[in-house]
Amino acid sequence: MGDLFSLALAARCQWVLATCLDPELTGDKRDIDRYGIAMVRAEDLARKAAQAFPDEPCPPLLVDVPLLCDAFEHEGALVLADRAAAIDAAERDLARERERQHAEVLIANEDWEALRLPTPDRLTAKLLTGEPAEVCCHRLEYEEELDIVWFTSPYGVDGVLCSGAPDVATIKSFLIDMARGVEYGPIP
Repeated sequence: MGDLFSLALAARCQWVLATCLDPELTGDKRDIDRYGIAMVRAEDLARKAAQAFPDEPCPPLLVDVPLLCDAFEHEGALVLADRAAAIDAAERDLARERERQHAEVLIANEDWEALRLPTPDRLTAKLLTGEPAEVCCHRLEYEEELDIVWFTSPYGVDGVLCSGAPDVATIKSFLIDMARGVEYGPIP
């Protein structure tokens, strides 16, 4: 039972069996369990057909039975939605990977302008004047009295970037992390 017709035929046969076992028709309340099982099987087969052939319209064998047609169409819509979500996620992942690779090339070339970041020399000089700086939502400030470079994360968490006066190597390492999307401090 791999083709759509066979699955639809099996669903329809289970529905017919269930209809024949309907206690209201047979007058025998003992048929209720077999009736319920056959109806569930019929719906399951309609769903299975939709899972295997989500791009197909509801088969003629199911279209005139609302229960089976609804099961087929609903399951088909779920499969198509899952497929679309998976494609969207894959495209987003691919775009992120391209951006990451592009950033790595710019980092290797030290193209700070293309990365929309200050040069390590310029940022170091600014911090040494005691002026705070903001880079990728991180605030940096050199506190000369304590001889510490503080950072404040985008979430308002303070931390120590380095002990001692800011130096170009430390600031360059920080800028590389920013280019890679690293966030300093705990992330909620």
